[in-house]
Amino acid sequence: MSGANGRNVAVVEGSYRAVDASDQRAGIALDADSASLSVARSFVASTLESWDREDPDNIVPLLTSELVSNAVRHAAGSVALELALLNGEDLRVEVQDGSPAAPVIRRPNPGGIGGHGLTIVESLARSWGVERYQDHKVVWFEAPVSPRAR
Repeated sequence: MSGANGRNVAVVEGSYRAVDASDQRAGIALDADSASLSVARSFVASTLESWDREDPDNIVPLLTSELVSNAVRHAAGSVALELALLNGEDLRVEVQDGSPAAPVIRRPNPGGIGGHGLTIVESLARSWGVERYQDHKVVWFEAPVSPRAR
């Protein structure tokens, strides 16, 4: 399925997983509070550094913050953040929360406050989607990463 900007968007029911077992992975559990946003950004930065990768477009921290913020604000319980380096070229960021309800892209008033998060993700991510399960969901995006310049 394509979003309004023509980028790939997926809404999946069940156990779909685009991450190969050979890809590098890292994850962290986050508290359901606003302090988790800075923890998530720091985790992403340190993980990319340990994988010797960089975010050439500087969008991964922003998009991660948007997904974690939505999970903290709208879902119950803890939040999990998982990163996967796909073929050394793309970073997949997954945010899991305890609500099976899919997020809704609101078309906010341009001058309004709030409601821009998924619109930003849809605009900047290479692809993004939602995997829905019986008792939780995973919202994810993929963005290009590159070997760190030396």
